[in-house]
Amino acid sequence: MRLEWLAAALTVMVSGSACAQGNVEGLITARAGKGFWARFPAPVSAGQNARIRAFRESQVLGTARVEWTSATAPFEAYLTDARVVAVPELSARTPYQVLFGERPVAGHEAAPPMLTPGMHVEVEGRAAEPAGDALAQTIRQLQERPDFRAALESGGRGAARRTAAQVVQDPRRTWNDPVIARLVERARDLLAARGQMGGQAPAHWFTVAESRTQRTESGPSDRR
Repeated sequence: MRLEWLAAALTVMVSGSACAQGNVEGLITARAGKGFWARFPAPVSAGQNARIRAFRESQVLGTARVEWTSATAPFEAYLTDARVVAVPELSARTPYQVLFGERPVAGHEAAPPMLTPGMHVEVEGRAAEPAGDALAQTIRQLQERPDFRAALESGGRGAARRTAAQVVQDPRRTWNDPVIARLVERARDLLAARGQMGGQAPAHWFTVAESRTQRTESGPSDRR
């Protein structure tokens, strides 16, 4: 299991449920599609507005809508409709130039603020739910996405319905939906971690033929 998963789990344990009852502070970690990914130390709810700052103590520079949130740690949220709402007073001179009375470089103009990864984001938290199986909850959230459900039924006429594990582990498939892409990445990490620890995916995820293959290829037979 990746170290970031362990770090996220430890963060949640330290934060406790009190953090989830009020405002939860996190960081924007990456840009994805037309939105941003943000990570929090506690669960947050979808459908609310997020406040974005350059750093914790600064003024609110922008807002975004929380479109989707993860059900398990690490607690992530996909932010959309991000926009700048406050433009601070811009100066062509840097603080160093102001201190020493220097003039700005000819033709230099101060750039307006942009919302970027690394900025501080604040939202309202929600009460933590009882911890369940992370892999099962990840698959459940995948099955809630229309494009993933379509992939499950993408077999030809008369073909058996594809399992979630088969779709997740298909290396040829790409996803335009950033939420599906992230959930697939998380599911693959969990499957890999369970494989390294000797765990196995639930048998009902695989077809009968594939389940037999999994059993026969799991190790040498005791038969002589």
